[in-house]
Amino acid sequence: MSPEISDIRKTAKQAQKNPKAGVRHVAERVIARCDPLTERITGNRVKTTRNIQGAYEIKRAQRKSTVKQKNTPEVNQLRKNQCLALGNPYDTSLIKSIEDKFDQIVENPDKSLVRSEYDETVYSRMVVNLWKQIPEVRDLLTPEIQHLIRQYYGANFQVRHLVGWRNYHVPESVIEEAGDVFSDFWHNDGKPTSWFKLFIVLRETTDGHGPLHILPKPATEALVRSGSDFENYDKIREQLRGNPAVVKLTGKPGSAILGNTEQCLHRAGFPDEGNIRDIIQFQFTPASEPLRDDWESEIHPKPAEEEWLSSNTL
Repeated sequence: MSPEISDIRKTAKQAQKNPKAGVRHVAERVIARCDPLTERITGNRVKTTRNIQGAYEIKRAQRKSTVKQKNTPEVNQLRKNQCLALGNPYDTSLIKSIEDKFDQIVENPDKSLVRSEYDETVYSRMVVNLWKQIPEVRDLLTPEIQHLIRQYYGANFQVRHLVGWRNYHVPESVIEEAGDVFSDFWHNDGKPTSWFKLFIVLRETTDGHGPLHILPKPATEALVRSGSDFENYDKIREQLRGNPAVVKLTGKPGSAILGNTEQCLHRAGFPDEGNIRDIIQFQFTPASEPLRDDWESEIHPKPAEEEWLSSNTL
C-alpha cells in the first residue's frame, strides 16, 4: 500500500471516530506540504506553523500592551536586521565575577551536564540551573537591554530560558565523521518566530575561539529564497565564508548581541586547539504583562536540565 493511500485511510478513520481529529490531521498534512513554499515567502527555514504562531504571539501581546514604540536608529536596525551587536555594555567586574564562578562549575559533573559529545569525548558542557548557581547573571539583563527588547516587540516580554555553556576544540576528523557537533551548520532554530535571544561571551573571543555567527534577516531571506541546498552543509558554509553581512560575536569579555535565531541563519564556530568559548544565552518570548522583578523564578529549565535534575541534585 502506498504511503498516500495509507494516509487517506488513516484520515478517514479519524474523521469517522473524531471529526475534529480528522480535520486537524488534514490541516497538518496541508501545512507540511506548504513548508517549502513558505520558505520562499517568509525567507526563513522555520516551519509554516511556527511562522504563524510567532506572528500571532506578538500581535496578541501588542494588543494587551501599553508599550509605546519609538523609531530610534538602534531600534530600527534591530527590527530590520533581527539582530544587533551591542558592543560591550557591562561592567568589567560583573563579567569577571560571573566568569570566575562559571569556570569553577562548568566542568564539574555535579553542577553541569554534557551538551555535546562524540565517541565518548565531550565537546560542550552546560551549567545546570545557571541562574540559581550564579545569581549575578540576572544583572546581565540591564534596563537598557530590557528597553530594546520591549521596543523590538512593541510589547512586554518574559525570560523563557537562561543557559550557559562551554564549547571545546573539535578535531577535523571528528567534524568529518560526526557532521554536526554543536549546531555548527547554518540553520534557523525551530521555535516560533516570536522567540528572541541575547548572547554574552564571558571570555575574550576571536575567530580562533569559534564565535557565534549570525546572518542578518535581509541576507538570510536572500539566501533562503535563492533555492540554496541547505542539506549540503559544506557548500553553504563555503558560500558564506567571508561574506561581509555575517555578524560574529567577538570581542572582550561581556561582548553581546541580540538576535532572532528563528529568522536569522546562524551557526557556532569551532574553537582552535587549546581554545574554549564560554557563552550565556537568554531566550525571550512576548508577554501580556510587564517583566516581574523576580523574573528568574518563572524561567523554564531546558529539557536536558529537567532530565539531569530528575536523577541528580545540586
